[in-house]
Amino acid sequence: MSKIKLTGSNSGYVEISSAADAGNLTLALPTSGTALLGNGNNVYTGITTFTNDLKLEGASYDVLWDASDNQLEFGDNAKLSFGASSDLQLYHDGSHSRIKDVGTGILSLSASQCNIQNAAVTENMAEFFENGAVNLYYDNVKRFETTSTGAVVTGICTATSFSGDGSALSNTSNRRLNYNGAMLINQRGNATGVVASGYYALDRYMTQMHDNNSGTWSITQASDVPDGYGFKYSLEYGCTATSSDANRYLMTIYRMEGYDSQVFNYGTANAKTVTLSFWIKCSKAGNFQVNFENEQNPDAGYQTQQTINSAGQWEKKVVTIPGDTTKAFTWTNAKAMCFDIVYSAYGSSYNGGTPTAAWSALSNNQRGTHCNMDLFDSTSNYVKIAGVQLEIGSTATEFEHLPYQVELARCKRYYYQETRSGSTGGNGAGIFALGMTVNSSGGSIYATMNHPVEMRIAPTVTFSGTFAAHRFGVAINQITAANMSGTSYHNSTTATTISGTNSGSTPGQGTLAFLEGVSGTIMFDAEL
Repeated sequence: MSKIKLTGSNSGYVEISSAADAGNLTLALPTSGTALLGNGNNVYTGITTFTNDLKLEGASYDVLWDASDNQLEFGDNAKLSFGASSDLQLYHDGSHSRIKDVGTGILSLSASQCNIQNAAVTENMAEFFENGAVNLYYDNVKRFETTSTGAVVTGICTATSFSGDGSALSNTSNRRLNYNGAMLINQRGNATGVVASGYYALDRYMTQMHDNNSGTWSITQASDVPDGYGFKYSLEYGCTATSSDANRYLMTIYRMEGYDSQVFNYGTANAKTVTLSFWIKCSKAGNFQVNFENEQNPDAGYQTQQTINSAGQWEKKVVTIPGDTTKAFTWTNAKAMCFDIVYSAYGSSYNGGTPTAAWSALSNNQRGTHCNMDLFDSTSNYVKIAGVQLEIGSTATEFEHLPYQVELARCKRYYYQETRSGSTGGNGAGIFALGMTVNSSGGSIYATMNHPVEMRIAPTVTFSGTFAAHRFGVAINQITAANMSGTSYHNSTTATTISGTNSGSTPGQGTLAFLEGVSGTIMFDAEL
């Protein structure tokens, strides 16, 4: 073995020694012989600087200091480990990034504020504040927030079960703001030969068309419904006579009272977003239109285009619009919030305007701007709707089914009718009410009918068929509908006095008598 000794101006030196048998080269300290650099362990004293890249090779995975990228790069599965037993590991496994705690303690992240964001650092996913809220986001929209008293969920909260008695839970019922959305109530009965606007067939859904110029239609409570959603009926329009009038159109209108429209908070900075959802089936594919209107401010409207993609198939449509911050609803029983489903519209009067995409003035020529289906060209044309639901919020929730009797009572605020049938001449006929004769010669009768629910306004009363009045055991001649009246004496939101006049027996004035129907119907109308 040979050595080379490097000496300086002081007494110290460094030996460079070579072991002939092993071919090793060693730099050693002067007196102790401790190796500084060699094939074995190396000792570095002071600052050691490495220029350019530095690679640390492992048995399977490597780590590289990349000078050009100014970063220490761990290859896949090369782990950054902490703890005597590698308790905490940080690495990428080739597919996913891992922070792995394999110890028995707690993995703790400490900060006054901690945010979790998307890869582009443009959206929040979660936020954690010291002594404050925890916020969870969906698509950068906050959906969950803890507060000093509990938690706030924005949107739908769905749970498979709840524990406790639920006494402190908010009631989620009555979220459907429109009545008869399942098309259960049909007090007027199906209609045929319809040529003009008005309320027909299913309650609360008004038909509007270019009167006597939009063909002839049947309006029916149909049994065709989308499967699997608990529906029994749909509202069906069927074309029975065609039209080529330049300004033909057909739409369904639903109107709400001002009392019920306050919930939208319109005319304020906190005006509510609303969502309308419904099922539709049409003999044609194409575009139709849904409009929202403030009918207390008739120039305020919002238009949306909707599309039927497949003819003859049920399709669900969801329409979400922002609230109107400029025009409020007044606290009144007059019409206020309204939505129109415009199936078909032609001509400059209803389809010649410019579409808008915000709350703005809505003129007649904008009501059908998006429509491109002609439902007036064939008696094979039809359109049906079912499961109509208007609700607060930006999400269409599952349709809220209500008991039949609840829907019926709600509808009777706006319209109801009573029909009675019996034998001719009064005795044994169906009784409407107990009343009193008012003169001794004409057989007139006055009878008060209490309404089943308080109506919106004092109703308009009409009659059809034949009626009768009789004193106990003494028949009085029949009364035709033309001789009936519902407004001459007393008419209010809670009761109406019905009067009828006929010539016949003379039971005497002030005698108790029954108002009956031989085959008569009395209709009470307080529609918007």
